[in-house]
Amino acid sequence: RNWWREVASSLVTLPLVLPPTVLGFYLLLALGPSGLGGLAAHITGRSTFAFSFAGLTIGSVIAALPYVVQSTQAAFEAIGVKPLEIAYTLRAPPLRAFLSVALPLAAPGIVAGTVIAFAHTIGEFGLVLMIGGDIPGQTRVLSIMLFDNVETGNWALAH
Repeated sequence: RNWWREVASSLVTLPLVLPPTVLGFYLLLALGPSGLGGLAAHITGRSTFAFSFAGLTIGSVIAALPYVVQSTQAAFEAIGVKPLEIAYTLRAPPLRAFLSVALPLAAPGIVAGTVIAFAHTIGEFGLVLMIGGDIPGQTRVLSIMLFDNVETGNWALAH
């Protein structure tokens, strides 16, 4: 265990402890004109990532990353070192041992984390509203559309 692994783990887990609107606010600042979005706009010549589909994608990945990382980490820890040691005794190089032994054994955990992250992303509201807003045809997602229809009293469309 190195100190930087603990720091990286804490940073990856941070979206789990922050309320979605707080995370969305800080990502909005980071992806906006005075943050990384401004730098990207200067380099690419396009608008910032704030209030764009690209920004929504970046924010959703950051918010869902802890689910995938923790599930994947637990899957690999559950395997242990024995299967890899056996592969090494059969003269498998490290990459082949990882691809043919460790990865297939950890696949159920990786898939489970991916499914949980996808399900979490589909229902995300606060983060999506902060980063993407409610721009029809560009950043409006299902949860925002549902909220808009309930707020305007359009219950039939909300259903």
